[in-house]
Amino acid sequence: MEQEVKLTNREWNELSTKVETHDKKIKEHENRLNRHSGKIDTLEANNIALPLTIQEAVQKGMSSVVERLNKHDDKFI
Repeated sequence: MEQEVKLTNREWNELSTKVETHDKKIKEHENRLNRHSGKIDTLEANNIALPLTIQEAVQKGMSSVVERLNKHDDKFI
């Protein structure tokens, strides 16, 4: 549907200013999103890696204790 719309200079300027302002804000938000998405990816990767690191540390640290317990149990069996 094509319909002629009449705008005053004032209305045109207000609309143009709003569009420019929104354009600038969109670009700012996109830049911010891009900056933060890298940080979020790093945090997610660390969130996955940290429990695995803790699990490995516990396994390595507890292995000698478990071996001693097994030897102790073997003596009584």
